[in-house]
Formats: sequence, structure tokens, C-alpha cells
Amino acid sequence: MYKISNPRGGAVVNYESLSDAVIKGNVKQAVEATKVAIAEGAEPNDIINKGLKAGITIVGQRFKACEMYVPEVLMAARAMVAGPSWRREWCTVWSPVVISQEDLECELKTF
Repeated sequence: MYKISNPRGGAVVNYESLSDAVIKGNVKQAVEATKVAIAEGAEPNDIINKGLKAGITIVGQRFKACEMYVPEVLMAARAMVAGPSWRREWCTVWSPVVISQEDLECELKTF
């Protein structure tokens, strides 16, 4: 997957654990991997594109090849959305609709 040098601090950000969490449908691991990536200085767009999107792309390929089924795809989608959803300001990346704090907390409880 992606290991990229961060131009701000020279730190290396590993997006593989994030994409693996999405592929496995592991919500807790996706949230933790997102937090680690942020702590390492990753940009939000990189986290989404190189971690979350990379994982869900593999899920789509496996689904198309009949290696994954609908329940596994749905679990992967939940993990993908859960990754950045703990950061309230990122919610507008996923939806043009402004989400209230109560709605966000309710949504996170469903995971």
C-alpha cells in the first residue's frame, strides 16, 4: 500500500493498517488507524484517498470477483465511514449536509 514521507515533519505515514481495517470491516481498528495517521501528521485527504479509499477499492474488486459478499461489503463501508467520522469537522467531506453534534454521536453509537 502507501508509505509516504510527510513533507511537514519527515515522518512516514503507513496507510496500510487503515486500508486493512476497511477490508476486514473492523470499525474500531479503522478509527484507531485514523487517529494514528493524524498523530503522524497525515493530511485528511491523504487519509481518505490513500487509506480509506484504497481499502474500499479492494473490497469492490473482491466483490466483483465474487470473493466477498454483500454483508462483508456493508461491514467494510461502515468501517470506511467510521474512520474519519470521529472528527466532527471532517463530516462535511462525506456529506454536503451539515451534521449536528447529536446526529454525529447517534451515528457513532450505531457502529
